[in-house]
Amino acid sequence: MKLLHTQTYRLDEFFDWDYPTYAILSHTWRSYDALSSSRLAYDPRLDRCLPVHEKVIQACQQADAKGIHHLWVDSLCIDASSTADLNEAVNGSFRWLRKSALCLVYLDDLPADGSVLGENTWRHCRYWSRAWTLQELIAPPRVEFFDANWQHRGSKSSPELLPILANITGITSRVLLDCDTLFDISIAVRMSWAAERNAGREEDTSYSLIGISGVAMPVRYGEGAEQAFLRLQQKILLDTRDGSILAWRSIDKQDIRGLLARSPSEFR
Repeated sequence: MKLLHTQTYRLDEFFDWDYPTYAILSHTWRSYDALSSSRLAYDPRLDRCLPVHEKVIQACQQADAKGIHHLWVDSLCIDASSTADLNEAVNGSFRWLRKSALCLVYLDDLPADGSVLGENTWRHCRYWSRAWTLQELIAPPRVEFFDANWQHRGSKSSPELLPILANITGITSRVLLDCDTLFDISIAVRMSWAAERNAGREEDTSYSLIGISGVAMPVRYGEGAEQAFLRLQQKILLDTRDGSILAWRSIDKQDIRGLLARSPSEFR
């Protein structure tokens, strides 16, 4: 697992037995996300410098102010050209989220006018429609939300925000407050939380559910969304005793279908 030092911007590798205290940045990517003109991250293993987005710098500053000197962010801590790195990240990210000291959620479309925000305003954020942000909301013990100007707007556990999050996502407050209760929830219900989420790479709609499903499986980008979801369901059937994986409803007009669903959207 690679982590970015919040002061030196050096990427260092750590193993399960020696993780330092770290924060995680949870966000959604935009085509217009700004890169820093003055800051680069250095990866000693690859001996190269990497561009740093402005929101990563802001996240480093937020973490550093809280005495946390390491940050995990997908753009810097995963080598997307390495199959081994991708497999480790996809299968390990849920565990990394659970072990984090803090998850910083940056909502670039949450108004920064300082007013009290109602549920409708929160609901319009793009964050709730993305595949990977589901586990980033559930798994970390501490989640803090920031608006477009990086002003703190609440925490996952706050009495004001918790019911809003539950209403928007369909995830019970009990699970949002305590990830240990996640596996008391049926697979079908967990799948329903992802039914309306999407991803930049089609297979990620399934890969993002690996940790939430409590399984592990190899990553095969290029296999397509339907095949990836089929493999995920087969792994769930092999590794669990939860028959609710079969409790889906077809959304097409075919009279004859197989035993398994074609996508999380069939668990609505």
